[in-house]
Amino acid sequence: MVRRQRNPFANLFTLILLGALAGVVFIVYDQVRTSNAPAPLVSPTVVVAAVLPTLTPTVMPTAIPTNSAGIVQLAQLSIPRLGVFAPIIQVYLDEQSWDVSQLGRNVGYLQGTGWLDQAQPGNVVLSGHVELRNGETAVFAALKQLAIGDQIIVLYKNTERIYTVTQSTTVDPDDLTPLYPTENEQLTLITCDAFDFFQNAYQKRIVVVAERVS
Repeated sequence: MVRRQRNPFANLFTLILLGALAGVVFIVYDQVRTSNAPAPLVSPTVVVAAVLPTLTPTVMPTAIPTNSAGIVQLAQLSIPRLGVFAPIIQVYLDEQSWDVSQLGRNVGYLQGTGWLDQAQPGNVVLSGHVELRNGETAVFAALKQLAIGDQIIVLYKNTERIYTVTQSTTVDPDDLTPLYPTENEQLTLITCDAFDFFQNAYQKRIVVVAERVS
């Protein structure tokens, strides 16, 4: 009996087939192991909200009252025709001019001119703004509307002094004649007029003179 000889190529094919099968089994096992592996932890993204500071509204300073330190009410001025009733405060002479920076809505008595408690008061000069820096009208905004015969009243030391308008004129800013002393007792009210936007300055002064009648 003759034994049949094995084909060497058949053995090689069997080895290749077994190797391929083992590779398939390894791939399947690796995929299963990977799918069952715990998912990596992902740190949550923290969003920090920016907190803006609460803005405190700026409180603008109000007009300085007449009872504040350094400001003393000397008397009160009333102009019935214009509806004016305002305190009279001291305006000090600063070298060659008067400091009206603290005047506000008040009427200012120009230091060095006549005054009510003198034996001969003479020319009492009072100044007032026509407009404030914020654009609001001031105490002498309508001064040019006064006419001859209108009354002006000053309340001083519990007494009432009544004056009557005798003159209303317009002068240049450097004209100081309205400030000169007089023998008769009178009030001289002064304010600015004719604002020039190009020069940012008032070009004229309104001057109202009133003589005392009682």
